[in-house]
Amino acid sequence: MKTGRKLIKRPLSLFLVLVLVFSIPFVPGADAAVNENTVLLASENLAEGIRYTEEDVQNYAGKAGDRVRFNHLAVSSGARNIRITAGKAKETVNAVETIGDQAQREISRGNQVVAGINADSFDMDYGSNRGILVQNGDIVTSQPYNSYTETQPAFWVDSSGSAHIGALRAGGTIRIGGSYQAEADFINRNHFMGPAGYLSPANSTRIFTSDLTADHVMRNGAGKAPADQAYALIQISGFSGFLHAGTEYTGKVTALYSSAGFPIPADCIVYAGYGTKAAEVRGLAAGMDVSYVCHLYSGSYTENPDGTLNNRGILQDDAVTAVNSFQLLAQNGELNHAVVDATGTDQNARTVIGLTKDGTIHVLTVAKAGAYFSASQGSTMKDVAEYMLQTLQCTGVINMDGGGSTEMIARRAGSGKPTTVSYPSDGSSRIVSNSLLFVSDAQPTGVVGQVLVDGNTSLYKDSHTSFSVRLTDQYGNPISAQGHSIVWKAEKGAIDQSGAYTAPGSACQDTVTATVDGVSGTANVRALDLSGMNSIGLRETGAIAVQKGAKKQFALQAYDAENQTVLIDPSAAKWSLSNAKTGSMKNGLLSVTAASGTATVSANFGGKTYSIPVVVGPKGQTVDNFEQFPIEGYYAGSVLYGNQNQYGGKSSMLGLETKSTPNSRVRDGSRSFRLTYDTSLWAWDDSNQKRTANGTANLVPLWDTGKDYAGHGKWNEKERAAMESSFTAKAMPKNFGVWVYSGDENHDGVSDNKSCMLSVSLYADCEGGYRNETKAKPKILLLTDSMDWIGWKYLQADIPQDWKMPIVFNYLSFSNTERILKQSQNYKTDVLFDDLQFNY
Repeated sequence: MKTGRKLIKRPLSLFLVLVLVFSIPFVPGADAAVNENTVLLASENLAEGIRYTEEDVQNYAGKAGDRVRFNHLAVSSGARNIRITAGKAKETVNAVETIGDQAQREISRGNQVVAGINADSFDMDYGSNRGILVQNGDIVTSQPYNSYTETQPAFWVDSSGSAHIGALRAGGTIRIGGSYQAEADFINRNHFMGPAGYLSPANSTRIFTSDLTADHVMRNGAGKAPADQAYALIQISGFSGFLHAGTEYTGKVTALYSSAGFPIPADCIVYAGYGTKAAEVRGLAAGMDVSYVCHLYSGSYTENPDGTLNNRGILQDDAVTAVNSFQLLAQNGELNHAVVDATGTDQNARTVIGLTKDGTIHVLTVAKAGAYFSASQGSTMKDVAEYMLQTLQCTGVINMDGGGSTEMIARRAGSGKPTTVSYPSDGSSRIVSNSLLFVSDAQPTGVVGQVLVDGNTSLYKDSHTSFSVRLTDQYGNPISAQGHSIVWKAEKGAIDQSGAYTAPGSACQDTVTATVDGVSGTANVRALDLSGMNSIGLRETGAIAVQKGAKKQFALQAYDAENQTVLIDPSAAKWSLSNAKTGSMKNGLLSVTAASGTATVSANFGGKTYSIPVVVGPKGQTVDNFEQFPIEGYYAGSVLYGNQNQYGGKSSMLGLETKSTPNSRVRDGSRSFRLTYDTSLWAWDDSNQKRTANGTANLVPLWDTGKDYAGHGKWNEKERAAMESSFTAKAMPKNFGVWVYSGDENHDGVSDNKSCMLSVSLYADCEGGYRNETKAKPKILLLTDSMDWIGWKYLQADIPQDWKMPIVFNYLSFSNTERILKQSQNYKTDVLFDDLQFNY
């Protein structure tokens, strides 16, 4: 199996051979001013018929300098032993959960999940997905309204395993007693506004199951349900809790309710009437016989005057899996200009699905730069749609939920479970409503069928590295390399039987081969000289802090013409240490013997010298202990305060609590910073029955001086400059830390801020300080996703070590995510901060 670096160039279309599965035909696009360069970073079979690749695309869409990272699944039509299923958070309609946790639930049931992606967009406050969801032929949720099925089509798979992109809707009929019959199309749609309920008809009948909520209680969600409501609780004979498409269920009405809030037993369904439809349900009686059946339909439809379905479309009860899209990007091989043109130049993380004429499924995630990954800027919908059409030869393309929800998981060779292979822009997996999962039913054989070779594939001449192997059987099931004999071979360089490799002494292409049980895998290696490198520098930027007794390996970092990292063996440079009293240096390894001091580490390579300062002794740096600067140097702002900034010295929402304050909560020294969090100021959206946005309050340094809100001269340029100096890291920090106090004002033993998250915003590569923020965009690091403690707690967030210095503290962001907090539940509490630190 060939892995490693592979460069492909095309004028606007990419030719990419997916070995062992199939080849994608090349169809030229329009000429572009700049060629796209694509480097294949990973390529392996996850299962027979499922190919995974990772691609670094530069000059993306023919635009000079644009760069994106694709994670790509190609699923062959008719692939054996492959099933596609849908995951649902916590097996509950109104719930959220990571894709990994949804996959793990399937794995615990004996399903070998080999890959997955996030699926439908959803209501982030409740967790309900927007569109239709079908699991194993069971209708979990229907369409929110009928026209949604055509403007936002579904991806669905029928019982033969064939995949489709198109309209898919539910259409149900309920019969009660001897004379009542009605259309009952909407299943588990308990929202009347918001992402999962907008345009959903208010005057309607709806069906609910016990999995509507986690506690199996009938509740209405976003938006105001019509005042007139009626509910019939129906016990179904032999009911498992799931409504299977095309199955007729029979039972009896057991109870009637005039409002929500009652429990739904597992063997019951609820028939609800809202608005003008409530009277129909209210007219029913306990003991009446009931039959209900819901079918699935594709194609076009017609409606009755009351909005119920008339001609439902083509019967499609053989649909076993369905997840809804967010947007239709292309159909019949043509762009859907109504969507792709309207979204303009917005470059974001994307999750897209495409189908080719022969039934091949292409699933693509596009990364967007975030705090932990910067080598991708995201894509416009139009560019990714054109890529799917032109490069991958898709005829239909849909866009799923994107942004921070975009994620792909895969069970890579050498791993027993799927892990995240894409680059979530939040830095970690987001909790989402549902997922699309790919399952292999092939049983492990224990016989090696795929050998993947891992290691650095771009090296400076004569540099050293090590290669290793990952093994699977022919179906992608992992096999441990332990106990297997590996035969290594290099065409030009030298490699021993442990995989230790030395690059050739001159620039050339090389191939490293590993053979296990007669099956071979290869890595394409490039040995480069100085002419093959675009840039060279030290891996670290800014000063480095070290302590006595520490050993620190310094290294050169180079990039080739395609922006790929080139490994340079430290022995290729001549290293020096300016101050011998601080320690010794050999081949870039600094051994520190002093307790304090400063020095400069230098590397001479290729006729140039690269240097970096070293500081011995300090373990950290106080950013702000709130002892130095007046309260006028800070303000609080954002959504919680109605986007009206609260300035220190003028607003009671912030202050410096002192030791002399009654019942003082000061943690250290004489002062701690107080931020008052009052949810009565948090805007309420009555139509959606929830808050307008997350209740965010940011603690921000005031960089402006001499203005009225700056405290009539109490905050001056000298103090501002001192603050900026204090807020700028003096050496590369490993993490940021802060002490945070969370209260319990109502004395119920639960933190007032349990539903709140806390993040820190930092500038990186901030040469010129805060004035350069247009170049040095802030990066957000999560400190905690739940302030679930009472009293003081120390929080830390690791700082990626590939960030460039200078690094500058920007602000703390405190955010309540419980947007469904009712006005009657408003509360007021204080949050305190102390000892903001960069830790070295």
